[in-house]
Amino acid sequence: MKPSTPEFVRAVNLAYHEEEAADYDSRHPEIFTDELGHWKRIAEKVVALKSSLKQPIKIVDLGSGTGFVPLRLAAALDAGDEVILTDLSPTMLDRARESLAAAGFRPRTSYLVAGAESLDLAPGSADVVTMNSFIHHLPSPEKVFSAIDRMLRPGGLIVIAHEPNLLHFRHPVVGSLDRLIRFLRKSRSRRRRPTPTANSFIDRVNARLIGNGVIARPLSAEEMESTVDIQSPTAGRTVNASRGFDPFALARRSFPGYAIVDVETYRHLGKLDVAKRPWLVQIQRALEKLWPNAGAMFLIILRKPAA
Repeated sequence: MKPSTPEFVRAVNLAYHEEEAADYDSRHPEIFTDELGHWKRIAEKVVALKSSLKQPIKIVDLGSGTGFVPLRLAAALDAGDEVILTDLSPTMLDRARESLAAAGFRPRTSYLVAGAESLDLAPGSADVVTMNSFIHHLPSPEKVFSAIDRMLRPGGLIVIAHEPNLLHFRHPVVGSLDRLIRFLRKSRSRRRRPTPTANSFIDRVNARLIGNGVIARPLSAEEMESTVDIQSPTAGRTVNASRGFDPFALARRSFPGYAIVDVETYRHLGKLDVAKRPWLVQIQRALEKLWPNAGAMFLIILRKPAA
């Protein structure tokens, strides 16, 4: 299998997330902190849609992982609603099934092991399509966007959240500041740990890939991360300003005619944790006010035009 082909990217993503499923939640605490407030607002949009339809709704969640999105929307849903969880990784969906059962999730649920572009759902059958930290893993996002448009009914909602913002590193102030912070953190890390440490997780993923015949030699951590997060500007522990998504251009090119219901960018200081440093909080707030579209991450909610 040739590197960088869509088939290779999907195979590496599958092995990576199969191995990561057991401790995904603890490996990605930023999702379970940064995204909670955003998904509370998104749930309000879902409630408003349900109210306007006056009937149960169907949600298709792409790249469900361990069930983060359905659990965030649980309070907005009833037993008559339906949620379809999809993921390439069967083990991730097993974790999601366990999490939803433990939480007493009320809506009807089904679990599909499949790539989003190959989902065989009836045209116009979904009221809401959700994605959280998903599209930056896709080798061919446009194919998935076409599938989403096909499965979504007129007037339905698309939610794309926790994705890298192309406008961030291209911004002369915000992007340069993030690069400086990354350089300083990397320099400090090298002084503290001058010798590279073993990475058992990467070793286990490589063992899966070799066992499946995907690769002949192990991938480095940088090679693997660049493949798994193929659309991310910081994958591979460097900055590639050509990667990521401009949320406004995405809406215009991939979903023409759709209305932007909500859009927000955030984390203007990148991955720097500002919560415990009041002076950094003030700097971040100032950046948000001056350049609201230049945050490192974004969410966008789109509404399909009525028939």
